[in-house]
Amino acid sequence: MEDFDAILKDHNIDVLVDIRQKPISRYYPHFNRDSIEKKSAWKYEYVFAGNYLWWSPEFHNDLLEYISTRGTKGAPNSQNKLYDFIDETLREKIFSKDSEFSNDEKRKIWITQNFLGKYLPYTKNERATNFLKSFLEQHTNKKICFFCSEKNHLHCHRYHLLSNIWLEELWVTVCHLTQDRVAENYVFSNNKSIFISGSISIKELSEKLLLWLEKIISNQYDIFLWDADWIDKVIQKHFSKKRYERVTVCSMYDTPRTLESHLFRVYKVENTITSKSESEREIQTIKDEFMTKNTDVSFVIWDGMSTGSYQNIIRSFTYNKELQVFLKDRYLTKEELTKENIEKIYEENHKYSLSEYLEIQKREWNTLVKTTKKMKEILVQEKILLWENEEVNTLYEDEITRHNNHWKTTLKYSKSLLDQYFQNHIEKKADQLTLM
Repeated sequence: MEDFDAILKDHNIDVLVDIRQKPISRYYPHFNRDSIEKKSAWKYEYVFAGNYLWWSPEFHNDLLEYISTRGTKGAPNSQNKLYDFIDETLREKIFSKDSEFSNDEKRKIWITQNFLGKYLPYTKNERATNFLKSFLEQHTNKKICFFCSEKNHLHCHRYHLLSNIWLEELWVTVCHLTQDRVAENYVFSNNKSIFISGSISIKELSEKLLLWLEKIISNQYDIFLWDADWIDKVIQKHFSKKRYERVTVCSMYDTPRTLESHLFRVYKVENTITSKSESEREIQTIKDEFMTKNTDVSFVIWDGMSTGSYQNIIRSFTYNKELQVFLKDRYLTKEELTKENIEKIYEENHKYSLSEYLEIQKREWNTLVKTTKKMKEILVQEKILLWENEEVNTLYEDEITRHNNHWKTTLKYSKSLLDQYFQNHIEKKADQLTLM
């Protein structure tokens, strides 16, 4: 108990929240509820929340059965939901030799992270969220520690529910006492500046993002935005509508391309590139680097494939900045915010224009393919593109996306499609083709 108290003291914890369903321990009686309440009276506030934060014994039993049967359904009348949730392709991956699933402990944690939420009854989920919302409002500016009986937080069902569902809905980030920082009752500590950036493909703000922007306003954070005509403009409009003044719009030009409110500050970022041949991307990289270096927090709204957003995330790691990433429809957890995982997500989701792909692959192809024009002709010939005006065959709509950048429209293809197609094409026709 002394070690436990020392950790709480080192991290300046104000409130200790007990999330155990039964706050008693036969083996460690000093961690019983009554013992902690007596000891905490003069150190920190103790709150028992086990009655509000639900967990699923049904999931626990299903998980143990699923692992023991290696995902193979035994009895035809089995009520185990995991057999229905996990298809054969995913089952093979879970029980493969992949490093992510190298033992049953890793398999249990992965399945818990991805499927526990499906066991949540709506009423109990709503009860937990309402309790936490009220609790956090009553403990503004307090450092809060949630604790259970598990030594490894990844073994605790309520951790996954708190981190990935309940607190995520309230835009609260969970850290661990074994890390350098502890959980705060809102996303960032007061008086921090936040650089917000987003992928071009994202055109509107989800309910989760709108809730987060309300937290920005209520906590009076300083916001830095780009002057682009994309998600930046949408966010500018939201702050303008709310008449929120603590917004700085950064631009590489004398006059910002987009400025939605006269209340916003404007800052011109100096172009340090002297070459006259610099690209638009090189110019904007200067701006992104400036904004990352000169703010406390980087918040990236990412589609998983955008190169610019990917580089902003990597740049945050480089400059050791506090980072949050909203990927598609959820916030990445602390465990997911690693450079290796971000690189993996980017590789799996990024799509390439024909010119980008040609540049990457030209050494492997030698002289077989030299121009994107010839690549496009082959795609039309093979009916991936239906016409030379780049109409996409509906069979490939998931693999090909249309990107609008200012006045130009570009088709981008998944790397797996281009890899599979051109490798096969070259293998079967290399002796016949001379591609120019």
